[in-house]
Amino acid sequence: MRRGWLLAVCATLVSALVFPVASATAEGKDTPPAAPDPCTQHVAYQVDAAGFFNAGVGTNDRCEPQAGSWDLMYRWPYGPGTSFTTVKSGSGTYVLGEDVSPVRSVDAAPGSPDTVSEREYLLPSGLRVTQRLEIGEGFTPNRLDMVKASYTIANPTGEAQPAELRVMLDTELNYNDGAPFQIPGVGPVTTEREFSGSDVPDFYAAFANFQDPEHIGAGLLKVPGEIVPSRVVFGTWPNLSRNVWDVTTNPATPITYDSAVAAYFRPPSTGGTIPAGESVTFTTRYGRASTSSDLRPPLSMTVLAPAQAALGSPFQVSVYVTNVGTGPATNGFARLYVPSGFTVAEPTVVALTDPLDTNQTQQVTWTVTPVEPFLVGMQPISVTTLADNAAEKIVTRDIEVVSGGRPVTTYPLLGAHGITGQASDMDVALQEAANTVPNLSGRQSVPTGAITSVWTNGQAIVDYTRGTLLPQAGAPKANVIAHSKGGLDTRVAMWNHPELFDSLGMLATPNGGSGSADTLCVLRRLPFGIGDKPFAEMGPCETEADGLFDLQTGYMRDVFNVIVRDHPEHLKVVAAGDCGGTGRVSCNGANALAKCKGGADGIMHGDTVVCVESAFARTTAYSDGLAQALSPLFDADHTGMRTGACPITRVLAELYPLDSVGNQWLAGGSCGGRTALRASASTSSTSTTSTDDVFGSAASADQVPRTALGSPTTPAAFTVDPEGGDRARATVVLPAGVTATVSVTDTAGAPDTSATVTPVDLFGDTGYQVALTGLAGQTRRVQVTPSGAAQVGLLSTVLAGPTTATVTVTPGAPGAATQLAVKVPGVSSAAAKAGTVSAAWQDGATQRTTTLTYDSAADVFRGSFLPPAGSFVPVDISVDVAGRSRMLTSGVVVADGTGSFTGVGGTSLVDTTGDGKPDVFRIPVGVDVAAAGTYQVAVDLATSAGAVLSAGGSAQLQEGAGVVNLDVPVRELLLTGVDGPYDVTAAVLTEGTATRRIVARQTTIGSTGPFATAQVPTAQVVLSRPAPSSVDSNRDGRYDTLRFAGAVSVPTPGDYLLSATLLSPTGLVVGTFDRTVTLPAGRPAYSVDFPGELVGANGSGRYSLTGLTLTAVDNPRNTDRVHQVQTRVLDSSQWVGGTPNVTTLQQMWKAAQDSDAVSPFGLYVSESNRLERVARAIAGGDPATARSLLGVFVTDVGKATGVDPDWRARLTGYASTLQATL
Repeated sequence: MRRGWLLAVCATLVSALVFPVASATAEGKDTPPAAPDPCTQHVAYQVDAAGFFNAGVGTNDRCEPQAGSWDLMYRWPYGPGTSFTTVKSGSGTYVLGEDVSPVRSVDAAPGSPDTVSEREYLLPSGLRVTQRLEIGEGFTPNRLDMVKASYTIANPTGEAQPAELRVMLDTELNYNDGAPFQIPGVGPVTTEREFSGSDVPDFYAAFANFQDPEHIGAGLLKVPGEIVPSRVVFGTWPNLSRNVWDVTTNPATPITYDSAVAAYFRPPSTGGTIPAGESVTFTTRYGRASTSSDLRPPLSMTVLAPAQAALGSPFQVSVYVTNVGTGPATNGFARLYVPSGFTVAEPTVVALTDPLDTNQTQQVTWTVTPVEPFLVGMQPISVTTLADNAAEKIVTRDIEVVSGGRPVTTYPLLGAHGITGQASDMDVALQEAANTVPNLSGRQSVPTGAITSVWTNGQAIVDYTRGTLLPQAGAPKANVIAHSKGGLDTRVAMWNHPELFDSLGMLATPNGGSGSADTLCVLRRLPFGIGDKPFAEMGPCETEADGLFDLQTGYMRDVFNVIVRDHPEHLKVVAAGDCGGTGRVSCNGANALAKCKGGADGIMHGDTVVCVESAFARTTAYSDGLAQALSPLFDADHTGMRTGACPITRVLAELYPLDSVGNQWLAGGSCGGRTALRASASTSSTSTTSTDDVFGSAASADQVPRTALGSPTTPAAFTVDPEGGDRARATVVLPAGVTATVSVTDTAGAPDTSATVTPVDLFGDTGYQVALTGLAGQTRRVQVTPSGAAQVGLLSTVLAGPTTATVTVTPGAPGAATQLAVKVPGVSSAAAKAGTVSAAWQDGATQRTTTLTYDSAADVFRGSFLPPAGSFVPVDISVDVAGRSRMLTSGVVVADGTGSFTGVGGTSLVDTTGDGKPDVFRIPVGVDVAAAGTYQVAVDLATSAGAVLSAGGSAQLQEGAGVVNLDVPVRELLLTGVDGPYDVTAAVLTEGTATRRIVARQTTIGSTGPFATAQVPTAQVVLSRPAPSSVDSNRDGRYDTLRFAGAVSVPTPGDYLLSATLLSPTGLVVGTFDRTVTLPAGRPAYSVDFPGELVGANGSGRYSLTGLTLTAVDNPRNTDRVHQVQTRVLDSSQWVGGTPNVTTLQQMWKAAQDSDAVSPFGLYVSESNRLERVARAIAGGDPATARSLLGVFVTDVGKATGVDPDWRARLTGYASTLQATL
């Protein structure tokens, strides 16, 4: 087997003389193979009885060498013997097959698709070594083109044994025994060279010669999950064969007469030993280099990259560029394109040697790291070349990114249904999620059970999430998509258990309460009311244990939103519906019944149940909440908000901005039109604008509701008094399952032919809208003949005129009376004295009333009452003054005084996880309570600059003094970036589980100790929420940069990937940011900048930064994310970008690709290069070339089938406008 140097020289000369015919005078064994090799269509290997092997290319389906075959190792297809493996154990070194013979052999049957062979050896030390050869995939997934040689060393002895391994391959490519190598990041290797430790390359390529792109071999040295060689030597075969273990290399010794490679392995974590009873496996791969190439002249390209890469593990991409043209290539460059989420250590654009002469080859290597978890799966990587006299070429390779054992979780999605729904109501939303979020780890709808309070349903969501969804998904947190009241239930769950949830997307959730619930509850409270028969599916409205009760606007204002606040670490978004418009009587009437406010356009904006201003009540655009109001408003009713693809995918785009595939909002798809949302209740929508069907833009007022018994033989009759006006609306309410015939007559009993009666859907039951016009102050009689005996309700609305009654409720102290003041303008003092104003409220099971007294000095009706303490008490005000009938609904909650706050104790940083780093800032709040129970505390932390965040806690307390600890996550405080001490303000103490009894409220209860964001040690990076700003860097009067700046807590210095996405006011992805930054340990600043042209080109409104993520390049577990940050309303006229420019076009093109609106990747790469050439032409003063290139861009993108239609129109339109300016 071992040969001399002279024989090597002779063999090389002989091979050169007889090439390409394989010679029988080989370096070692010269016996032709006795049986066909194990093979695939791409590679074959030969193994002998001792275990020596070699490999080559070019066999038929029977694994027999064919004409044109060529070798990868000396001298396939003839017998092996010059490549060998050595094991070092203690002081002995053993060449497998020579110093020790196999004790067991297994070979693949001839003609079998099985390619496995095994040889087992027993060393004198007692170690057992198993050599396993098989053909597997290499650089290309599912392409079986490499021989995988694995060596398992088992230690069956009773003590630890030292063991190391060396695999030496005698390389020969197409019968060139002096095959040179290319090493990524190093270049050509033609003399002896060695690498060790971190310098060991990912792979190497062996060439017949550097100008031969066909005959290339490659060896993989770094494969995810496998032990990396500790040392690799590229040397001469005589040197490596003579020295069977250690070898000394000489960088001056050429290898091009006889080359070989040796990889050394040692156990990585046991000091070079194998513990008793254990084993270790070393693996190396060598075979055919399945390159991606474009070999056409003048510049041929061959790209090498591994088939697989692990998250957080760098790998190398190399391109070999050879000038195969007829003259030098000038001003050339190679460029690498990778999807967002990768980092590239070197510049992506590398200039080629200038000039690159004929037959000259240049290698360019990039070190690439997949960082973001959403990359898991197949990802395209492209390399392009371009020179003055060489057209652009693109070569693309797909690389499979694997998790490498790290947790990669796209949070599972929970569906939460509304008040009358079933779990199946969220099926459409969950299916849309399955369609657009392929990595979704789970999706289920929570069955919250019977209609009950938000508190009980909220706990049901906690229990289901913690007990079912998360264990089944194997995830730490969940996202929630919720419809209507389901959003309120989920807000309770997220407030009480923030650790279980990440994000909430709300579809038509009444965050400010429901005017429809107010109306229904008024009907429930009528003295001769219709009880629970109409709208029975919504349950009763008697106490806060009833879900309908909790939806009242007063309860939401005075109880729910006082107790349930927001954690800044959560993302909450809400989408609203607006179905009103011309001829949409049912929607317009239902919105009026829901007390939706009319905008400047006269429309009462809502979805028949939830008004726009209620859905957006807790958003940054409308009030003090942290939720984000999504644009646009959707042309959908309340049911359509949970069944329509448009609102659902809009919300999913926010919940999964980095994990969505084919989501029409992230891709720029259209849903009937997009209208930017403004920060006011009178928001434009996607529906047709129109004034109110009856009252136009004039103010209207509700009269006192009435009920009457009716039957098929005895109609229920009502008189509608327009109070001197010429218009009125009457809404007929019927029990479930009852229909009716409705007629209208005038004072003479004649039919009113101008009246219109329209059946409408009122919260799932049948009702009728009666529009009365041209009344001239005359009354109308509305007669209702029901299909069966039933209680019939009538809600009438008239022009308000000057009589817009208002009520003010002033709560008293515990045990003291609550004051009422009702103002009835537009009537004389005498008429007021003659009128009646009364108030009704519920005291337990008893309905109580009081009559208010007119105060002529103040021109107001006054009264007082003592409401039940601790709970919300609705108050219905009936006004009957000067022929005016008005119905007002308000409410009050008074703390019951059975507890009090006693102050704030000593605050501390606490490590609750045991990792040595504090994770909560504990604030002990002292209380004193009169009875044992479950108590909750909610507070705001504030500084002189304003509120910082909210905090809550719960405790089981005994009677007397106690403490409720508020454990504020350190991450939340670092997220805000505000140092303490903090004032503890807006404190509320409550008690209960199924309901909440308000025990005490106090404006300020004390202050915390200091908290210094820059001095708090953290186990992982923690971003602060960045502050958006508009920057005019050149002071020309127009903003040119949209900046988001903040600070970050960094435990370990190093390189980090900072990435984010910019959304336009209509939810389009208009900009992406990916940058590797080097950060020191501590609390350094960071900023994310977008060119101002993006604002100038995409219009006025609120822009959103989403998916802001910072991840350590070498450890994807060390990551943090800020969900979303909104700007104020930006006026695009104040920004640069009025004139189209190539920078904005390049940003738009990248945003289109990052949002999956461009496919395939090659199209993106090709047109990116074209836009780069446009930029160069413009900068170089060559507008003609720029115009020509833009014309090609418009044509290619315009006809490409892989571009989303919305994006195609935007891109080609912008490019054409830019072209016209040049």
